[in-house]
Amino acid sequence: MPLQQPQEERLTATSGGIRGTIGAVFLSFGEGAFGVAHELGRVLLLLVRVIAFAVTRPLRVREVFRLMDLFGVRSLPVIVFTGACTGLLSALQHYHVASLFGARSLISASVSLGLVRELGPLLTAVMVIARNASQITCDLAVMRRSSHFDALVMIGVDPVDYLVVPRVWAMLIIMPMLTVIFEFSGMVGGYLVCLNCLGIEEFTFVHYLRSYLGGYDVLHGLVKSVVFGGLVATIACSEGCSVERRDLDIGYRVSRSMVISMIFVLVSDMGVTGLMFKQT
Repeated sequence: MPLQQPQEERLTATSGGIRGTIGAVFLSFGEGAFGVAHELGRVLLLLVRVIAFAVTRPLRVREVFRLMDLFGVRSLPVIVFTGACTGLLSALQHYHVASLFGARSLISASVSLGLVRELGPLLTAVMVIARNASQITCDLAVMRRSSHFDALVMIGVDPVDYLVVPRVWAMLIIMPMLTVIFEFSGMVGGYLVCLNCLGIEEFTFVHYLRSYLGGYDVLHGLVKSVVFGGLVATIACSEGCSVERRDLDIGYRVSRSMVISMIFVLVSDMGVTGLMFKQT
């Protein structure tokens, strides 16, 4: 028969395993916190450089307009479709809840406020991250791998000024525009489903929308969209400029750019919402 391990030794081994597990958890947490701090610092440094170049150097207007067409005009179909579907689904969901309290006439107000203050800026940022942030990161990563950055430095041109600043400017300008289009599409979708499926009259829909939706609500959404645009462009450019010469690093940077952009957008959304709700 096998000899049984003494009870004291078993207790010692068990406590040692628990301490090792706890230590591994704290170590992984510390590594994650260090990674977040490192990423935040890198993004902030790049943002400071972008602001410095934007203030001191002339703006390449033609390049900014080209990028606005690339980021904005070509994103219109997905923005309009997503906005219309969001407004339609929001109206259906609000109708179910409003019917429980006998407040079906307030559906237009609840749908419009939700779109303008929260869903519009946030979902527009999600669509832009999926379509444009990945493209920015991939473009800059390919330029980095193909020695495009080194060539710019050799002719006396700063890569941040030449490549990053126009992309940040274009995203700052186009993101509020896409947000407004998203919100309008959502209201149209909600309007159509309310009139054709939910039995709400046009006068009732328009009356309560105009009564409850104010200029401050629109400003709330536009401020968010500008913040989201700056964050998405800066993070995407930071990841693209940081690509290394390892195989498959471009794909890693693209996926990392999308994940980090989404996290920063959600965190900034909570911050901006908290600050602006204090003013209401």
